[in-house]
Amino acid sequence: MELLIRDHGVRASRDGRIFAADRFEHALSSVREHIRRVTVYIGDENGLRGGDESKSVLAIVRLVNGRSIPIDIRGDSLIEAVEVAAQKVSRLVCEEISRRNGRQRMDRLLRAFANLRRRIAFQGAKS
Repeated sequence: MELLIRDHGVRASRDGRIFAADRFEHALSSVREHIRRVTVYIGDENGLRGGDESKSVLAIVRLVNGRSIPIDIRGDSLIEAVEVAAQKVSRLVCEEISRRNGRQRMDRLLRAFANLRRRIAFQGAKS
């Protein structure tokens, strides 16, 4: 899994970038084999003006199957926005993996059922 932390609009501090990298690494550690790349954009919507919900985190997760999952979170602080984004991205990746595994399981069951029907029809034709 490749993890890229980028600034968006303003320069994020070195500590902020390290914090974001650590949180995303931790949140995605259990599903890292399903992820090709995570790009995290850290920004400050209001710049020097301050104000509510001024920090933003945009994370784009590219899975190995080619699907992309974008997450856009805003918060009062960088820590809050990164925490929420990392948790949400982890949950959505797990849901996507679960959905894909469920489809694969269903496809296997349908193929097995079709094979069984063919065998039964073949045995009925022999009698």
